[in-house]
Amino acid sequence: MPTYSRVAFDRLDRDGSGTIDIVELQALCKSLGRHLSRAELALAAQVLDCNGDGTIEYDEFLRWWRQGRQLGRLGSVGWKELGPDSLSDDASARLQQAIRYFEFFDMDESGSLSCDEFSKLHADLTKHGFTNLSLAECLVTLDTSGDGLVAFNEYCDWLETIGSLRCSLCE
Repeated sequence: MPTYSRVAFDRLDRDGSGTIDIVELQALCKSLGRHLSRAELALAAQVLDCNGDGTIEYDEFLRWWRQGRQLGRLGSVGWKELGPDSLSDDASARLQQAIRYFEFFDMDESGSLSCDEFSKLHADLTKHGFTNLSLAECLVTLDTSGDGLVAFNEYCDWLETIGSLRCSLCE
């Protein structure tokens, strides 16, 4: 029977090559609720790709996995450490649903929503019970960078802050 880390690796290796490439790494990070900029993604690949061949083999992935899957080491400031059991099945399902909502409204796949785009997302989030805060309250809270956009990372951090997402390390 394969180990959990092997199953996780094989699931990430979407093309069956036996390695994880940068596109698959980006999908991993996004599935964990983090949108990486190109620079962050390049740094993450560099951190994980110990032999420098441009791909992440299972032994490199396993080394990272055994370190507690410390996402903060992938170069994105403010990431929490996510251990193998940090998200319950319910929280994981809610995260995936929240990510799909965000992606649906992020028409240019930039990783950020304009205020207009977010107003449509907010209506959907309210409808499905992710929040009961007003649009104005959400926007004030969400746009932590003050750039007038709601970044994917701001959105995921906000969902955790309001209690829609919870990980065991945060409780």
